[in-house]
Amino acid sequence: MKRSLLVFFIAIGFFPFASNAQVQRYIYLWDVTLSMKGYQGKTPDIYDNVVSFLEQEINQINSNDAEIVVLPFQTNILEVWEVTANSKGKAEMIRNIKNYNNSEVTNTNIAEPFRDVMEKYVKDGCKNNLYILTDGKQSGGNKSLLAAIKDWGENAVKKNAFAYYVMLTNAASDIDVINTIENTPDMGIIKESFWLEPESNVTYNIVSDSGKTLRIGIKDKEGKKLPMGILVDVVSDGVNVINEKTVEVENDNIAVKINQEVAKTLLADKLKEKITLRISLSNDEELRQKGKIVSIIQTPVILELIKNPEKKLTIYYE
Repeated sequence: MKRSLLVFFIAIGFFPFASNAQVQRYIYLWDVTLSMKGYQGKTPDIYDNVVSFLEQEINQINSNDAEIVVLPFQTNILEVWEVTANSKGKAEMIRNIKNYNNSEVTNTNIAEPFRDVMEKYVKDGCKNNLYILTDGKQSGGNKSLLAAIKDWGENAVKKNAFAYYVMLTNAASDIDVINTIENTPDMGIIKESFWLEPESNVTYNIVSDSGKTLRIGIKDKEGKKLPMGILVDVVSDGVNVINEKTVEVENDNIAVKINQEVAKTLLADKLKEKITLRISLSNDEELRQKGKIVSIIQTPVILELIKNPEKKLTIYYE
C-alpha cells in the first residue's frame, strides 16, 4: 500500500505506522557532490542549507534509543557515521556533518549508494526511515536508478523500511523518477524545498509602538517565492513577551503582538532589554503532504525592547 507523505521527515512520535516497541532508525543518504556547493557557478549553492537542515532534523529526534546513520556519497558512499540519538550521539553526528569537507570533482551516482543502503544499512528489528537528499540526476541516465527504486518497492515491506526521495533543486527533477516513485510501495517524493531565514534584529518601542504589530522579516535564502500556508511558532526565551504563538508567514513577514504588560514590567527600571526569539515551523506535516520541505535556518532573532525616557516639565516659582 502506498505510504502517505504525511509521514515525511516527521520526528519519531508522528509516524502513524510505527510500533512503540520498535527502535526507529533514521538513515540519511546525503549527496555531497560539488554541485551542492554551486560548482563553477552553474548550480545553486545549497550546501550550508542542507547541513543546517540535517542538524535541525537530528535535534528533533526525541527518543534516546533511536539510531541515526548519515552516509555522504558521490559516486559511492564515502563515510559511514552511526550514533544513538542521545545528547552525546547527536552532538557527535552534528559535529561530523559540520566538519565534513570534500573537494573531489565526480559524477553523481545515486543508484549504487541506494542499493548499498538496502543491503548494508537497513537493519532488521528496526523501523528504517531512509531519506535520499540530492540536488541532481543520476549521471549517465536513470536506468539503474529506476531499477533500484523498483527493487526497493519489492523488498521494503519485509524489511520494515520506508524511503523518501528529496529533490533539493529543480535540477534533480526527472519525470521518469517521479512517476516510478509514485507507483512504488513504501516510497514518497518531495519536489520543492524552501530555506527560510529570519532577520536577525528587530526593535519595538513600548511607548511609541504600543498596540502596533511587530513585523519580523523572513525570506527564502535562495530568493524563491514562498508558498502560502506556512505557519510558524514564535517563542521568547525566559519571558512570555509574545502574545500569539502560531502565525502565518505572509509577504515575507511574520506579524506578532507584544504583551504590553510584560514589556512594561521588563522595562520598569531600565530603558532597554534584549530578548531572544526562536522561530520554528508549525505545520511541516501539512506542507510535506503537498510535497514541500520548509526548513528554518536556526538563527536566533534578537528583539530589542526600548522605552522613551519620560519628559519632565519643571516649573519654578519666585
